[in-house]
Amino acid sequence: MPITPFLYLAPVIPLSVMVISDIKKRSVDVTWLIIAGCLMLLISFFRNGWNEMLIFGALNIFIFSILLCGGALYWRVKYREWVLPVDKTIGMGDILLILFSGLLFDPRSFIHILLVSMACGLVWWIVTRMVTGRDETVPLVSCMGCVLILSFLKEALQL
Repeated sequence: MPITPFLYLAPVIPLSVMVISDIKKRSVDVTWLIIAGCLMLLISFFRNGWNEMLIFGALNIFIFSILLCGGALYWRVKYREWVLPVDKTIGMGDILLILFSGLLFDPRSFIHILLVSMACGLVWWIVTRMVTGRDETVPLVSCMGCVLILSFLKEALQL
């Protein structure tokens, strides 16, 4: 089903609000997260249809689950205790944004988006540590939001 370029611009506004909020306050309003998620679901439906959207979602959730299990195992080896990554390392807003974007992209693109977002987060952490001298948490919603915004702009401008 053809999709208008305008629809790709719709999630840019809530994602921008979330990026700014995450950088300033280190929290994201659930309302903006749900709006962005619904818009991404709409784009996915018009671009891929229900079948592909659900298949992509299932595969990408599986991929993300493997990453979370790897994080839990790493935490177990390093700190000698079982901890869910959600408790110590990643926030619920991060998980929801990753799950919403998992419905939008095919597994190969999803892995690329995750890798670029994580690399952006690593650069953010290194720069913040060099400037302030403190260990800060990584604003993953901001990093992933910026990558998603660039992806949507690319699609809207048909580059």
